[in-house]
Amino acid sequence: MKPAVFKLQKPVPLDAQMACLRGDGPNLIAGGFDGVARRYRADGMSIVATGAFNGLTGWLTGIDQVPGDFVVGVDSHGNAMSWKGDARLWSRPSLSAGWLRAAANSPDGKFVAIAARDGSLRLLRTDTGATHKELSLGDDLMSLAWSRDGSRLAVGNLHGGVVVLSSGLTVTGKFDIPGFFKIDRLQAVGGIRRLAWGPDDATLVAMGAEPRTGGFVQAIPRVAVTDAHGKLMHDLKLGGENEGFALDSAWHPDGWLAVVTSGQPGTGKIHQIDVLSGKALASVPVVNPHGITMVSRQLMVVLATNANSSGNGKVKDSGGTYRGNHSVLQPVTAV
Repeated sequence: MKPAVFKLQKPVPLDAQMACLRGDGPNLIAGGFDGVARRYRADGMSIVATGAFNGLTGWLTGIDQVPGDFVVGVDSHGNAMSWKGDARLWSRPSLSAGWLRAAANSPDGKFVAIAARDGSLRLLRTDTGATHKELSLGDDLMSLAWSRDGSRLAVGNLHGGVVVLSSGLTVTGKFDIPGFFKIDRLQAVGGIRRLAWGPDDATLVAMGAEPRTGGFVQAIPRVAVTDAHGKLMHDLKLGGENEGFALDSAWHPDGWLAVVTSGQPGTGKIHQIDVLSGKALASVPVVNPHGITMVSRQLMVVLATNANSSGNGKVKDSGGTYRGNHSVLQPVTAV
């Protein structure tokens, strides 16, 4: 596998700060800290806004979509909602007493898995939003990944644990990956922020960080590759302790994994990872990226932050007012 050559194209500034990004080819959905899901379409190197979905009240912490124009979002107030086309399909207010962390549609499009901070995992019907199955896994659940054949669901938690379940939510395996969690300065730092099944559904890729300190968090982005039973095969550290977390990923059609990392203000990269060999082949700097989706073989779109972003709110503009941050959609070619 050869290293990719990344090239950043003209970024598209957005009118708000976004928390997450998912895509179905050229159709993109970005979830905002204002609870609004915004739709975009990638047309060549241009990205055009095509609409928005309202109704959620907290930070939009997880979003997913499947072919057929079905979109589901979850927020930090414990609410879940779905839309189809331009209309709301169903709403599940107060599904959890606290944060909902992630949403992932099953490959067959029949169910959506929803993970919560209180340790609850739910399987909802995509057509009605009705609860199909529910169980408690007893930890802060941070990430979800369906196998490609839809037979297994992997769940990652704050303490570096992974639970593997059948499609009916029967637990078939549990294991811990040491080093993804640390308590420091009265702060719990870490967690498996992103999970992905390998191309053959025989391996799992766990992404997050090796935390060093709490408070002013310092951590080294980390990508761990295991077999389906938790045996560690590869362990990659993607930078220094100011580089933060590996937050999101997308598979390239050629079989490598694009991973975005983000840490202190102004830091961040896109990494090309060969999962089979456990090697990081190439990277390119991007300002605090936290979402990525693959549009085509040549094009990916990254959810990032405006340049010269202010991490502590102290920076003023030329008029003397405090400058806020906003998100950007950054098209990136890879050849």
